[in-house]
Amino acid sequence: MLALASVSACSNRRLYEASHQNRLQECEKLPASQRQACTAEYSESYDEYRRRVAAEKQSQM
Repeated sequence: MLALASVSACSNRRLYEASHQNRLQECEKLPASQRQACTAEYSESYDEYRRRVAAEKQSQM
């Protein structure tokens, strides 16, 4: 069971990082005036994302 959870967590991280990279690549296509805001919006690491989501769930309880 622990191995399955570990594989799932790894897959979630990979999906997040792949999506994150795609978004950052799209940011690079924007004019310089918009590029910085776009990349700042997607600068959150997977670990930061997980902490933020956990904190949001706690605050909703």
